[in-house]
Order: sequence, then structure tokens, then C-alpha cells
Amino acid sequence: MIDQKIKLKPYTLVIRTTERCNVGCYHCSISATPKGLNLPLQIGLEAIRDAKANGLNRVHFTGGEPLLYNNLIDLINRTKELGMFTDITSSTFTKTGEDTLQLLDSLHKAGLECVMLSFDEPHAQKVTIEQFTQFTKRSQDLGMHVCVFVCQGGNTSLQMADLKKALIKENIDIDKIEWTVSEYQYEGRGADNIHLAEQNEEEHYCRCPYVMAVPTLNPDGQVLLCHMARFKTKNFVVGQYPSESLETILDRMENTPIYRYLSKYGPQQSLRNLGFKKEEVPNDMCRACEKYLTKLEESEYQNKLNELMINDDLTEIEVDLKAVLPIYQRYLLEHGEKLIDDYDSNMD
Repeated sequence: MIDQKIKLKPYTLVIRTTERCNVGCYHCSISATPKGLNLPLQIGLEAIRDAKANGLNRVHFTGGEPLLYNNLIDLINRTKELGMFTDITSSTFTKTGEDTLQLLDSLHKAGLECVMLSFDEPHAQKVTIEQFTQFTKRSQDLGMHVCVFVCQGGNTSLQMADLKKALIKENIDIDKIEWTVSEYQYEGRGADNIHLAEQNEEEHYCRCPYVMAVPTLNPDGQVLLCHMARFKTKNFVVGQYPSESLETILDRMENTPIYRYLSKYGPQQSLRNLGFKKEEVPNDMCRACEKYLTKLEESEYQNKLNELMINDDLTEIEVDLKAVLPIYQRYLLEHGEKLIDDYDSNMD
């Protein structure tokens, strides 16, 4: 099934419900803080409706910390009414003394089907392993899909194996969890202390599975190319909702040459194709993407890209299923062909 070929189209709307987060990890890729914008409820409801109308049948709620967003249940209710698939990314923490298990019950009743839970050493400074395991267990007991994302390595000591032992101790079936582990990166507030993985010896780069697939609605109405909300380059912003229709924004994202080229080759290979030497290409994919998008603000690299595209076929691009997180991969394998057919019929 992993070799199934699925044409790359926008298939998920990511909604950043809030910029707020009470955990305050120094590696946060979006530098979330206890203060920040919340998405206006009406904008969120309209965006979900428009996503469905344009063939996006899955909504992923993130933040900041989406559990801090008071209207999350209203948004999930809307997705359920429209027959859409929903999931969230969460640290399981809101504020001291709040019953997050009761909140989880309410979200599940509203239609939440899947949780992607993030835990690593900075999270553990605010979220105890006991609280995390209780949230995970309740998610399983409710029959929800559970994906756990762990960052390890760098200057951290917490390993995925440590978390698995804690979950087993609470009689949690870890084999039913979709596990994802990544090399620890100091982003956001910790950028000055960055610890990157060693440079690859082989000149083989992965494609990003999220570019063009998961447009992200920011609380301020900006629609971003993906959920890495810290990028400042203007090319990372693909539209402004609702002053522009979601249909217009999706069409721009899907058909603009810089995004199609990026989707076909990935950020690192795209930089190499533009003439950058191996040592000039960031080993971290997100940093490479930021550099690619920033460089294409310059006419010199716009012209180079135009030259590259003269003899290149960018009409058909497939999803890189092997690079997709389990939470996305499972959805694509189960619904990929149907969601693409639905998208095409809606866009005709």
C-alpha cells in the first residue's frame, strides 16, 4: 500500500486556532507564548465550509495549544456536520488545575477522531509524564487514533524509549500508537543554540510532504504554505482569507511555479538545482525551504527557476507517502483516491 500513487493536491486545511501556548518550549518552531491572537470563530467556521466546498475533506487543528482555544468544540462540530475528518496536535496541557480529560471527552463527542500528542524534554518541564500518559490512555479508551511525536537527541536526555516505558506502566497498548521520532532541533526561541543533525554524506534529499498539501490558516487570516508559521519570507504567504476566497488561494498555491517546483523536488534539491553548492544547502529541510523561498524574492533566482522549468514537466506530482507522518499517511492510504476525485470534481 505504501507504493500507492496519489496525485499531490491540497487535501487538508490546517487551522491554527490560537497563537497561545502555556508550555513555552525553547525549541518552538512558531515561538508561541501565553499571549497571542485567537482565530475569530466565524472565520474558522467559514473556512471549514469553504474547505469542504473545495474538496478538502480533512481539518487539522493546531496552535499554539488548541486546547486553549475556547471555541474548539464549535469548529469540530462544524467538521462533523459536514462529514469531514478531524484531528489536533496538542501537548495535553492548558493551565494548572484544568481537567483536560473532561475537555477531551467533550471534543471526542463533538467529532474529534484523532490526536497527535507531542512530548519531549522541554514539554516535560510543564507537562508531567503522568498527565501525558493519562491523556493518552483516555484517547485510546475513547477509540481515537493516537499519534505520539517525540523529539530526542541534541542536548536532551529524554528518549522515546523512556516515554514508552511510562505508557506501558499504565497498561497502555503502545503498539496501537502511531509513533514518530525526530532529531531534536533548536528552533524559535532557541535558534541561537541550534543543534542540527550531521550533514548528509550522500546527496539525496527528501521532498517535503506538506508543501501544497496542507495550507494553513493563521489567526490573522493569512494562509500559509504549511504550518511552519515562523517563516517571514513573503513567498510563504499564499493568500489572505476571507478577503480572498479559499478557491483563489488554493489555485494560486497549486499553480504558482515556485510552489510546484518546490513540491516536485523538495527544498534542498531545489536549491541545488538553482546552483547552490552542497555546503550552502541547510541540512534541515525547513531551513532549506525558508532559504529557497527567500532567494526567490530576488529576480536573479526567479530567472534561474524560469530557465529550469522550460524543459521540465510539473503537471503531475505525486505525494511522497514514505515521508508523510503516520497521522497523514494513514488518511491518504484510506482516502487518497477518493479525496483527489472529489477535489477534481469540485474544481471543474
